[in-house]
Amino acid sequence: SRETTTAFWTKYLDHVQPSMFPFLLDSHVTEKALRVVNMPVTEHMLSKLNKFCKDNELTIANVFQTAWALVLRAYTRSVDVVFGYLSSGRDADGLELDHAVGPFINMLPCRIEVQDSSTLIETVRKISTDFLNSLPHQHISLAEVQHRLRLSGERLFNTTLSLQRSMVESDERSSSIVVEYLGGLDPTEYDLGVSITVGDGTINVDINYWTSFMSDEKATMLASTFNTILANLLASPSKKIRDFDLIGDKQHQYLMALNENGKVPEAITGCIHDEVHQQALTHPSAPAVESWDASLTYLQLDQFSDKLATKLAAIGVGPEHVVALCFDKSAWAVVAMLAVLKAGGAYTSMGPSHPRSHLAQVILATNSLVVLAGSKSYGSLVGDLVDHVIVVEPSLFPLLPEHNAEIIQKSSPDNAA
Repeated sequence: SRETTTAFWTKYLDHVQPSMFPFLLDSHVTEKALRVVNMPVTEHMLSKLNKFCKDNELTIANVFQTAWALVLRAYTRSVDVVFGYLSSGRDADGLELDHAVGPFINMLPCRIEVQDSSTLIETVRKISTDFLNSLPHQHISLAEVQHRLRLSGERLFNTTLSLQRSMVESDERSSSIVVEYLGGLDPTEYDLGVSITVGDGTINVDINYWTSFMSDEKATMLASTFNTILANLLASPSKKIRDFDLIGDKQHQYLMALNENGKVPEAITGCIHDEVHQQALTHPSAPAVESWDASLTYLQLDQFSDKLATKLAAIGVGPEHVVALCFDKSAWAVVAMLAVLKAGGAYTSMGPSHPRSHLAQVILATNSLVVLAGSKSYGSLVGDLVDHVIVVEPSLFPLLPEHNAEIIQKSSPDNAA
């Protein structure tokens, strides 16, 4: 019944938190286009996958769902993850689907807890059990489930996974008609979509992403991480998740290059905002911030952040006070971060695309009384939850008082930042 189905999903998603894959762009992109990166599955890996599923009475979908859950854990730092799973809707009993015409496809939530103490095989089996339990309850819309959970208008997830049979497979019984697959395009409203196609002795895994959400370089690293996790899962299914390497080869190479192949830098006892100020004194015209919305020299960065820091200090920001930041990637986000540190405070960053309930939890957990926002609309998301909202944009700075070091409480490296 409808009531039983609703009760099932309400219990399944009880106390769920949105699971949002992070925005991975280093520069602003004006054109939004759908791109695809392929995750190669070798014959050896396919052979191990088939053997693993046969030995453990599991499905290929169960394994890929687990692997993607571990990817989400690595990128979101959450042990309780959720993503969309595209169901055919034709698995339930009693619907006489052999005589039905039309699509029954439906997007359902797949929620997985990937605890450190769990083994990989335990996690896969839990997913399998949850899927079997959900079979009688596949014919309900995600919108209705979210409405019952009082989450209407909020996104539970921004990634999806689907598994389907190849559109064209060899069939020795028929040779009079030949179907040739020329290609296709599967646009999605979600930021990331994993599409798995199973054919005769092959598996193709494509990760679809929008160029306005992720760069090609980061997409390649994501595919590498997905591949590494899948390979390690098949190689060591009894290993606990805490002992599992979640970083792919491409990620390792990227991180090592960023850190000069592990070279340990000289330790500096000081605060980063003091280093920026010193740089402004010695190289005032050197570029400090290059962004899609502004380019700032070190002198400009120092002066803007000084004025904003004075404003923050005047409204009570000081050591051990947390200021919440709500920005897209922006030059003014950098100014805001530096200003909070100069005022002696600490900052926590919030994504403006996250649900209001999540933003409210961040503010409550950090006891933030001040929010710095990238726009009026972002500030209005949480304006009723704090004492002060300051929209940080170019028009703000002529209105701010001049820098006054006397009202700022000096912070040290031992203070929260």
